[in-house]
Amino acid sequence: MKTIFLAFLVIFAFSTTLPSTTAQFVYDTDSNPLNNGGSYHIVPVFRGRGGGLKLAKTGNETCPLTVVQARSDLDPGLPAKLGTPLFISFPEVPDCVPKPSQWGVVNEFPIGWPVKVASQETVRGPFRIEKYDKYGSNDYKLVFCRREDNVCGDLGIHNRRLVVRDGNPFIVHLQEASESLQIKRNTV
Repeated sequence: MKTIFLAFLVIFAFSTTLPSTTAQFVYDTDSNPLNNGGSYHIVPVFRGRGGGLKLAKTGNETCPLTVVQARSDLDPGLPAKLGTPLFISFPEVPDCVPKPSQWGVVNEFPIGWPVKVASQETVRGPFRIEKYDKYGSNDYKLVFCRREDNVCGDLGIHNRRLVVRDGNPFIVHLQEASESLQIKRNTV
């Protein structure tokens, strides 16, 4: 009897965890857990204000390095590769963009810090995907945390740019990037 009780206790101890120590799964638009290193379109929950995320030239850039929201609701943007610890990159970028094309945050914008790819002058820190329970079950927001002081800020849209700022987060769905969607996007 002691052996059965001890075995049950060990199984119970290893099968239960405290809520504060467990990482929550992040799900795509088909309610499947995200694959580490998988490619997903980061698309807005709310339509009518633009589409997914892509790259564009801003300021004096001669190459598209700034992460922006597509103008059209029908444009899912570029597929983004998501991995842990959380890095975000655009695998499909123009030849002028340095590789790897990982996202970084630059301290150069008065309203918020813009998200760019392959920048040398980035603010160091990780990105996070956090559940946003206000509207739906698979709604998320992107967050950036500065490594130097662990201060975190939501990623939001300002003048089409993806920027780190307090409040008004860009609420998104993560849509798995399928080959058929990528082929269609590349031929339009």
